[in-house]
Formats: sequence, C-alpha cells, structure tokens
Amino acid sequence: MKCSLRLIALFAGLISVFFTNAQTLRLEDAVSLALKNSLDIQLVRNNQQIASVNNNIGVAGGLPVVSATGSDNEQSVNVNQKINGSAGLLNIQRNGAASNQLSAGLTGTMVLYNGLRVIATKKRLEELEKQSQQYVNSQVQNVIASVMTNYYDVVRQQQYIKTIDQSIDVAAKKLEIIKTQQQVGLANNADLFQAQLDLNNLLQSKQSQQLVIDQAKTNLLTSLTLRPDSTVIISDTIVVDKSIILGNVLGDMSKNPDVIASEEQIRINQ
Repeated sequence: MKCSLRLIALFAGLISVFFTNAQTLRLEDAVSLALKNSLDIQLVRNNQQIASVNNNIGVAGGLPVVSATGSDNEQSVNVNQKINGSAGLLNIQRNGAASNQLSAGLTGTMVLYNGLRVIATKKRLEELEKQSQQYVNSQVQNVIASVMTNYYDVVRQQQYIKTIDQSIDVAAKKLEIIKTQQQVGLANNADLFQAQLDLNNLLQSKQSQQLVIDQAKTNLLTSLTLRPDSTVIISDTIVVDKSIILGNVLGDMSKNPDVIASEEQIRINQ
C-alpha cells in the first residue's frame, strides 16, 4: 500500500513538473511565435510579392500588345409574305430560315518611343519593390519590439507584486506584535485597528496588482496571436544589454528600414 502511494505521488509530481514546464514562455519563444503568427507581417509580405510580380517590363508597357477579336452571329428567321404577281396573289412562307455570319480580327501594337516613359515606369516599379522589402523589415522589427515590451512589462509587474508580498509579510508580523503587546497592556485598540487597516490595504493592493498582471499577459498573448485566456508563466529575469552605446545607435539611424523606405518614396516620386 505504501509503495502504491509513493508511485502515485511520484507520478503526480512528474505530471506537475511537465505541466509547469509546458506553461513557461521564454522571451525567445515569444518572439518566434509572434514572427510566425503575425498577420501584419503576412500582409506586408503579400504586398512585397505583389510588388515583385509588378516589377516587369510588361507592366511598364514595354512589351508588344496583341489583341484578337472574334464574333459569330447566327440567325433563324420565319418568313410569311404575300406578293401580287402576274399570276395572281403569291404566298411565300418559310420556317427556320438560317443565316450565319463569322468574323475575326487580329491586331498588334508595339511602343517604339514614348518619351522614355517605359524606362521611367520600370525604374519606378524597381523602387517600389525595394520599398516593399523595407516595409517587411520594419514590420518585423515592430513586432519584435512590441513583444519584448509586453513581455518585460509582465516581468516588471510581477516584480512589483513581490514587493507587495514582502510588505504584507511585514504588516502581518506587525499586527501579531501589536496583538501581543495588547495582551500585556502595552498597546490599545487604535494601534490594533490601524495595523489591521494597513494589512487590508496591502491585500487589496495585491489584488489590484494581480489584475494588472493579468491584463499585461493578455496584451502579450494578443501580440503573439494566441488565445487571450491562455495560461502562461513568464520568467522573472530582465537581462540588461550594457553594450548598447547611444553613439552607435545614432550612427545607424540611416540603416533604419523606415528611413530607407522614406528615401525610396522620394525616388519614387521623382
């Protein structure tokens, strides 16, 4: 019997560990999910594919245009006609008199010169394709930034609730001390009521903070395109990259996809 109970307890422990690990969401996993499920990224990628297909000399109007036309007109006519002739009244009657008229035509045109408009249009299509690629890069960066911001917001709120828990422990100990002092006549009811109010306020603050954490998790799950009611466990560690230098960031501003896309737009307008 004892062996069976131990096996059950061990099995339950393994299930608990597996369930806990399955719920843990690391930052790397969150970013991967967002990049995979983001509908915004899929939209800009579709636009990029459209721009790539349109970047063709035919779309620019530089290829010959061949047009073919054809028509087939069929008629079925019933004739009932009376004519006065030398032999008297002549009656002509025909049913289903058929006629068929078939015509076809083929034309071809080719641009020889139109003021370099074809070349300018083709160049514009090339710039649009380059710009669409920058929009994809920009959207990817925006998704990553949004996920990281929401992820670390959950971490920040969880750290704050730990501070509240510590304050609750201190307030509970203070309440116990005041109760002990009251029993020996060293504290009055006012001190006891005040300590109880402080503890109740901290408990209420903890409940409010838990709602803030739940909302932050919902925002994170929404950015991952997951169900908002999914249960996840967020790691409580924020790793600060101390190698980031402001000068390097400002120096790389010209490599920002939004800046490059704006420069592409200038060339497109030109």
